Amino acid sequence: MILVDTSILIPFFRGSNGEGTQKLRMILHQGLPFGINSFIFQEVLQGAASEKEYMLLKQYLETQRFYHLKHPVESFAKAAKIYMMES
Repeated sequence: MILVDTSILIPFFRGSNGEGTQKLRMILHQGLPFGINSFIFQEVLQGAASEKEYMLLKQYLETQRFYHLKHPVESFAKAAKIYMMES
Protein backbone atom coordinates (compact mmCIF):
# COMPACT_ATOMS: atom_id res chain seq x y z
CA MET A 1 0.00 0.00 0.00
CA ILE A 2 1.31 3.40 -0.99
CA LEU A 3 -0.50 6.42 0.45
CA VAL A 4 0.32 9.56 -1.53
CA ASP A 5 0.16 12.61 0.71
CA THR A 6 -1.07 16.10 -0.11
CA SER A 7 2.51 17.37 0.21
CA ILE A 8 3.39 15.26 -2.85
CA LEU A 9 0.19 15.59 -4.89
CA ILE A 10 0.05 19.38 -4.94
CA PRO A 11 3.63 19.84 -6.23
CA PHE A 12 3.03 16.95 -8.67
CA PHE A 13 -0.04 18.67 -10.14
CA ARG A 14 1.91 21.93 -10.36
CA GLY A 15 4.66 20.25 -12.38
CA SER A 16 7.34 20.28 -9.69
CA ASN A 17 10.32 17.99 -10.10
CA GLY A 18 11.24 17.43 -6.46
CA GLU A 19 12.23 14.13 -4.89
CA GLY A 20 8.68 13.26 -3.83
CA THR A 21 7.15 14.03 -7.21
CA GLN A 22 9.87 11.99 -8.94
CA LYS A 23 8.94 9.03 -6.73
CA LEU A 24 5.27 9.48 -7.62
CA ARG A 25 6.15 9.55 -11.33
CA MET A 26 8.08 6.30 -10.84
CA ILE A 27 5.04 4.76 -9.08
CA LEU A 28 2.79 5.84 -11.96
CA HIS A 29 5.25 4.63 -14.60
CA GLN A 30 5.56 1.22 -12.94
CA GLY A 31 1.80 0.93 -12.50
CA LEU A 32 2.13 0.39 -8.75
CA PRO A 33 -1.11 0.65 -6.78
CA PHE A 34 -1.42 3.77 -4.68
CA GLY A 35 -4.18 5.67 -3.01
CA ILE A 36 -5.28 8.63 -0.96
CA ASN A 37 -7.63 9.13 1.96
CA SER A 38 -10.60 11.45 2.43
CA PHE A 39 -8.48 14.03 4.25
CA ILE A 40 -5.98 14.22 1.36
CA PHE A 41 -8.88 14.43 -1.10
CA GLN A 42 -10.22 17.48 0.76
CA GLU A 43 -6.84 19.19 1.10
CA VAL A 44 -6.04 18.89 -2.59
CA LEU A 45 -9.46 20.18 -3.62
CA GLN A 46 -9.13 23.14 -1.22
CA GLY A 47 -6.03 24.20 -3.12
CA ALA A 48 -7.82 24.50 -6.47
CA ALA A 49 -7.35 27.91 -8.04
CA SER A 50 -10.60 27.90 -10.02
CA GLU A 51 -13.86 26.04 -10.49
CA LYS A 52 -12.43 24.38 -13.61
CA GLU A 53 -9.33 23.20 -11.76
CA TYR A 54 -11.50 22.00 -8.87
CA MET A 55 -13.63 19.88 -11.21
CA LEU A 56 -10.59 18.40 -12.99
CA LEU A 57 -8.94 17.50 -9.69
CA LYS A 58 -12.17 16.08 -8.29
CA GLN A 59 -12.80 13.92 -11.36
CA TYR A 60 -9.25 12.57 -11.26
CA LEU A 61 -9.07 11.99 -7.51
CA GLU A 62 -12.42 10.23 -7.43
CA THR A 63 -10.93 7.54 -9.67
CA GLN A 64 -8.17 6.76 -7.17
CA ARG A 65 -8.12 4.08 -4.50
CA PHE A 66 -9.22 5.42 -1.11
CA TYR A 67 -7.68 4.11 2.09
CA HIS A 68 -9.68 4.47 5.28
CA LEU A 69 -8.25 4.49 8.78
CA LYS A 70 -9.26 1.67 11.11
CA HIS A 71 -8.72 3.85 14.17
CA PRO A 72 -9.00 7.47 12.98
CA VAL A 73 -8.71 9.26 16.32
CA GLU A 74 -5.62 7.34 17.40
CA SER A 75 -4.09 7.62 13.92
CA PHE A 76 -4.47 11.41 13.88
CA ALA A 77 -3.08 11.65 17.41
CA LYS A 78 0.01 9.65 16.38
CA ALA A 79 0.45 11.76 13.25
CA ALA A 80 0.28 14.95 15.32
CA LYS A 81 2.88 13.59 17.71
CA ILE A 82 5.24 12.72 14.84
CA TYR A 83 4.79 16.24 13.45
CA MET A 84 5.39 17.79 16.87
CA MET A 85 8.60 15.79 17.40
CA GLU A 86 9.97 16.69 13.96
CA SER A 87 9.23 20.41 14.25
